[in-house]
Amino acid sequence: MSECKVLLLRLLPWTAPPFATGAIPDEALLWMPRGRVMTIKTAFVVQPFTTEGRRSRRLIPLPRREVHSEEHALHQAEYLATRRAGAVALALTVDTTSGTMRQMRVLASFGNVPDDLSALTFA
Repeated sequence: MSECKVLLLRLLPWTAPPFATGAIPDEALLWMPRGRVMTIKTAFVVQPFTTEGRRSRRLIPLPRREVHSEEHALHQAEYLATRRAGAVALALTVDTTSGTMRQMRVLASFGNVPDDLSALTFA
């Protein structure tokens, strides 16, 4: 086998290959040189916010919720924004072997949310 990375997809026997349907699976195995395997997963998270203080109205992040799909994240964020100051639906690309977050993509934001979401920590 060559030293280049080969993308191995974890597929169920009855599913069509992703290139046939245009779909990309949420989880993929990357074969690395020297026999190491790295698992990449997309996690969908809803981060609600509340306000604190009468004058400053500072936004405070509440405990985040991990959900099963992108549609569920959008629905939950929209629902929570009606009961809190605001909420944002996120798609996080995570390396599950090391626990590091590789990418954060904002799916949608509802209500009052911070302009800069890069300060949020996902440990």
